[in-house]
Amino acid sequence: MKFISFLILKISLIIFVLCPVVYAESKSTLKNVNQKKNTYIQDSVTFRNHGFYLMNKGEYKKAIQEYDKSIKLNPHDSIAYLNRGSAWEKMGNIENAILDFNKAIELNHKFAPSYYSRGCALWKKGDLDKAIWDLTSAIKLDSNDADSYNTRGLVWEQKGNIEMAIKDFTKSIKLDPHNVNFYNARGYAFLKKKEYDKAINDFTYVIQHNPNNSDAYLTRGSAWKLKGNRTKACADFNKYCLYENKEGMNPFCKDFESLCE
Repeated sequence: MKFISFLILKISLIIFVLCPVVYAESKSTLKNVNQKKNTYIQDSVTFRNHGFYLMNKGEYKKAIQEYDKSIKLNPHDSIAYLNRGSAWEKMGNIENAILDFNKAIELNHKFAPSYYSRGCALWKKGDLDKAIWDLTSAIKLDSNDADSYNTRGLVWEQKGNIEMAIKDFTKSIKLDPHNVNFYNARGYAFLKKKEYDKAINDFTYVIQHNPNNSDAYLTRGSAWKLKGNRTKACADFNKYCLYENKEGMNPFCKDFESLCE
């Protein structure tokens, strides 16, 4: 039982990856802007683009300063609020991020990335029902966004609704069939549902397309163990430990060794 307990904890830490921060790409396409009438707009876009550049460099505090300048010149630019909110989120300030996402949605209520970003922030905050509502809104506006389905699936899973989670993961895979993260998420949901063969199939896909993914060996090994195949479970656990126990200090691998003696 001790082995199963920390195994579940370890797998939960692997799968519970917070959705990636999304920000709208800024482009310096000002060819059609009337320079005399739109000087402030041009300047605001320049600051916004520089903020985007700093975001890509990971300089989030400086990016926020650029977005501040952009918003001061053009307080009606929803993209600037969205991007600044993403910078706040990267810095761990979820409250400020949500305030900016709120403003972005107020200014443009038909832009899916704003709902997606706020949904992610609300998920991080623990407001799961509100996160579901926002992610559903994002999907209604852009039904081809695989990330929105995958992230909503992760929230459904955290709420304990495995059926809805699997449905969303399957949709995300249909939209983006080469994204191993989606298979990994669905595999863990199948594992929770005790559909071990389906879980093994998904984890096998991950391993086939990313053979250096040590966690996929751990999760597939877990499925084999729960299915009752000790030999295959130990083979996967040993593979995991080749990657993750090079110094012999991984506590999980110590228990794997006792299990597989």
